[in-house]
Amino acid sequence: MQNGYIIKSMDKVTYPFKGERPLAVVLMGYPGSGKQIHAENIARRLSLPHISMGGLLKRVSAMDSRIADIAARHRQVGALLPDELVIDVLAEALSEDHNPNGFVLQGFPRTLRQAEALNELTGAYDIGLILNLVIPRPVLVHRLLARRSCQECGMSYGVVGETIIPARCNYCGGKISPIEGYTAKSLHDRLAHYDHLFKPVITRLASIHPFVSVDGVGLPESVSARLTKAVAAHLGHPSIPESSATVSRNASLGQAGA
Repeated sequence: MQNGYIIKSMDKVTYPFKGERPLAVVLMGYPGSGKQIHAENIARRLSLPHISMGGLLKRVSAMDSRIADIAARHRQVGALLPDELVIDVLAEALSEDHNPNGFVLQGFPRTLRQAEALNELTGAYDIGLILNLVIPRPVLVHRLLARRSCQECGMSYGVVGETIIPARCNYCGGKISPIEGYTAKSLHDRLAHYDHLFKPVITRLASIHPFVSVDGVGLPESVSARLTKAVAAHLGHPSIPESSATVSRNASLGQAGA
């Protein structure tokens, strides 16, 4: 598997944090909660690699036609990819790209089976904190209705703050268009189905790991400040800035509204 799905951070933070093992921070949230852009920002502040499960699966699909076919079939019916496939992809990524300081993970776990696999996959790491972005249903629907996607590769683009959606996909150059089938009713139905899968995951993770729910409504800078404050408080690391820093609005983020 080629390296490339991990976005290297720039700022420097002195290690170690509390604990002796490398640090894993997990960011959770519903579709439209802004997980991607905020996970990238947390990773930048902690000087850790960012692993986006959605981005990882897209890149693996581009290299493996079998996985691409499975992904296409599930996407057509609006279903999540099989648990074992997702778990295997993440397991291979972590085995090939072990980082001595840890990582920030976003987009996993999404089901109870994946939640149960989290400890096994991150056995060499200390799950220091799981962050959950909380956003009311009407706000999620509004954000998702504004989302666009690439007609060629399916990369999604969401409006967060001042993000500008490009005319052409930054990943493959395909045309960016409104997402077919997205209506207020279809999105309410989709999020209700997500409730069925996601709520048990949140309950399970909150029972076994350090867990903080954070208000995800507002300007990206405001949400970023809340997340940073939670990370600083629970990891006990004074060098993490608690005030809002620059949140990347680079359109190349692709899944900024994920």
